[in-house]
This record gives sequence, C-alpha cells and structure tokens, in this order.
Amino acid sequence: MINRETVKHSFDVIPELLALFDSIPELEDSTTRRDYFSRLSSDDFIDILQLLDGHLRGESSMQPFDGQTVFLEGIQVMDQRDKEAWLRLSWDIARSFLEDNSLDDQQALDYAGITVAGATVLIHPFIDSNGRSSRILSHMIMRGVPTEKALEGILTSNAEGTNWYVVPFTRQSGRNFKNWQPDSIVWHAPDADVDDIISGNQRNAADPAIKDTFDGQFSNDFNRDDIIREFIEFYPPIAEQTYDASLRTEGETSTLHALTFLHELAQSPDTATAMFSAKALGQLQRFVSHTSTRAFLHGMVDDTMYTMPEWLTQVEPNQSSLVPQEVSILRKQKAATYGDALRYAHYTYSTYYS
Repeated sequence: MINRETVKHSFDVIPELLALFDSIPELEDSTTRRDYFSRLSSDDFIDILQLLDGHLRGESSMQPFDGQTVFLEGIQVMDQRDKEAWLRLSWDIARSFLEDNSLDDQQALDYAGITVAGATVLIHPFIDSNGRSSRILSHMIMRGVPTEKALEGILTSNAEGTNWYVVPFTRQSGRNFKNWQPDSIVWHAPDADVDDIISGNQRNAADPAIKDTFDGQFSNDFNRDDIIREFIEFYPPIAEQTYDASLRTEGETSTLHALTFLHELAQSPDTATAMFSAKALGQLQRFVSHTSTRAFLHGMVDDTMYTMPEWLTQVEPNQSSLVPQEVSILRKQKAATYGDALRYAHYTYSTYYS
C-alpha cells in the first residue's frame, strides 16, 4: 500500500517528503485519511517508518533499525531485539482508534497519531531521526499533507518539538509488588567509606570484587533498582539467601545493598543457582526496559480520568479554529484520560496552530 519507488534518494529532504505525501491522495481529507491508515498493516507501518527515517538521514530509501546503542535522557531504551514487536503493537493500538466508530474522524486521527509518535520516541528504533520521523508520521496521520513552510518547522523543531508537539510526558506504571520488598536500595557496599558515599562516588565506595561482579551490566542501568525489585518479587527464596550479607535493618527500616546482593547471587555455592540468577537478571533487565513504553501504551487505551498535570493546566490553550472544542474545555475540567491530556498538550504547545 506504500509506493516505495515514489521517492528517490536526495539530501534535500523537503522535496522528497512532499513528493511522498503527494503520492498518497487520501491524505488530503480526514475521512479518506482515516480509512487509508486504518487499512495499513503493521508491515506497512514499519515500511513507512523506515522509509521516512532513511530519507531524513539521506542514507537509503529504507533505513533498517539501527538503534542498538541509543540513549534517551531519563529513560532506559529497550533492548533492540524487542523494538520491532513493540512498534507493531503500537500500530495495532493506533489502528484500534481509527476503527472505533464512536470517535469522529479528528479524534480518531489524533489518538492514532499521538500513539505512533509517542511509541516511536520511547522505543527509539533508530540511532538518529527518531523525533523527526515521529513528528512527520504523526502529522501525516493527524493533519495530512503539510505546506512546505509547515514541514520545515516540523523538521527544525528543537528536542521538545514545539512546532509540532507530540512528546509523551511520563506516566507512572504503578507497579504493586506482592512479596516483601526492602524500604530502600543503595548501590554502595555496607562498609563503604562515608566520604565516598556522600560525594556520590558509589563505584569507589564498593569493594572491587563486588562492584565488578557483572561488569556494570546492572549497576549502570537506569532502571537498576527496578531490576533488583523484580528479582526479589519473582525469586524470593533465592533472594533471601543473600540477605545475611546484603540486607541491613535499623528499627523497622530495611536497606538492601544492591552490589553485595548481586555479588552474593553470582558467588552462590550452588553453581546452578548462580547461573540461573545471572540469566534471570538479564531477562528481568530486558523486561524492565519496556516499562516506559508499556505504561505509555496502556495509558492510551485507559479510560480512567486523572487530574490534569498542574504545569499543563496553567497554560492557555490555542485559540485556533483547528483546536477541537472537546480539547479546549479540558483545562476547565482539570481531569482527563491520559490520552486526552496528551492531546491537550499537543494542541496547547504546538506553535503549528498559532
């Protein structure tokens, strides 16, 4: 359904992109656009995403996913092996909005576009141009063919994409553990030098034999506390074997020393347990890396009403006639679903509508 031969390789990306848009006449009207995107399979979605990223980078007409080593500030990007499956899931959710007859055309297109944009940014499948790809594709879905001036603004937006704002703000996943958990987790050795701890030099605060147990694989992970807590949740009998060395209790407050915890797992007298623990930690690290994307996609389909973030309600919404009425009144309601809050943020912060 995507004409992959329409656009030839060029470093002048704006004419190339406009040529792609012009090759899809369904983009001109919201009703035909909704129908067009609702018929795209997950394979088509992956193709068009790779097509856009390839032309943005001036490398090839189809850019393979190459984001193995990317880092997204404040978020641990998921394992590269999992990214395509999560992108496909995000498109399934986007299509569910397009196929929902209770939504009018603009509502359906907005939810679908915001879903695609947020997922692409959080999953980060490419080493470069994830943000620009997410903004262009979401514009195609939500508003169709941009003018050359509008496209230039979308491409030159800063990291927050304030010309075309589709950045997902953080949503807590609300993990409820069933098994016992320590009150806090620290990443220095129990007997570490106080000056090292205060200065934040936690790696020097650990015994070398402990800090190098897994060569920093877990201690340097952004989600390192969550990995430890998930291990305790799933494998409490094994975790308990480390507590004599790794757990400190003062009154009713418990503190787990994570580096010692990892060291004890790796040095278990039972070789099978040590090998199992190493494998389980790796699997949990991969599982935990999905947290932000999982919470985002769950939020998009969650009908629960939440209090609007204060920073969002303090901003006057755009007065453009393009802003849907149901979006304009959200500020007064001060409560919205997560998807509606993102929709409000899009219309409020995008200078595209000014």
